[in-house]
Amino acid sequence: MSDTNQDFDNPYRAPVAVDMPSPDQVDDDAVVIRRTHLKHEASIQGIGSLYVLGGVLSVLLSVPMGYGFLAATRFGAGMGGAGGTEIALMLAIMLLIVGIGVFQLIVGLGMRKVKPWVKIPAMVFSLLGMLNIPIGTLLGIYTLYLIYSAKGNVVLAESYQRVIAQTPEIKYKTSIIVKVFVVILIVFLAIGLGAAIFAG
Repeated sequence: MSDTNQDFDNPYRAPVAVDMPSPDQVDDDAVVIRRTHLKHEASIQGIGSLYVLGGVLSVLLSVPMGYGFLAATRFGAGMGGAGGTEIALMLAIMLLIVGIGVFQLIVGLGMRKVKPWVKIPAMVFSLLGMLNIPIGTLLGIYTLYLIYSAKGNVVLAESYQRVIAQTPEIKYKTSIIVKVFVVILIVFLAIGLGAAIFAG
């Protein structure tokens, strides 16, 4: 019998230790990963909030467009209104804006939850937004950095969802100054939206 078989069959041989991480160690690792990427996670969620706001505004802005569509339909081509082609085009544009707004809202909510599937649609919205120079360009570049950087690849991975589930007590504290600016932005956007609706 070979030495190898003797070692294998030896009942007095010391047991082989197998290194297995304890539950506490796994939790500690999740805490370290979460804290290391928490700021990046919050930045992605912040862009998601902008997407949600943009989606809601796109849907709401379709209201004055719908009013214009109804007015054009009511007064018709024979009374100086829009013709059938123009009405159909207006309706198509309105539905397109609503569809894009709803999709942007869904993507924004996905970014708020740092879901991995948002990477491709967020990239598309970023590239389209870059056409809006200069603010859209800067925001698009920043968004692409957030989702495709090294930390972005970690945050927007399936494994990070397990890290979040293991560390529900860890939250990112948003500065009060940022909160105030967000409220001011929402107020101004609401005023602009109301003016657009009543002007229509």
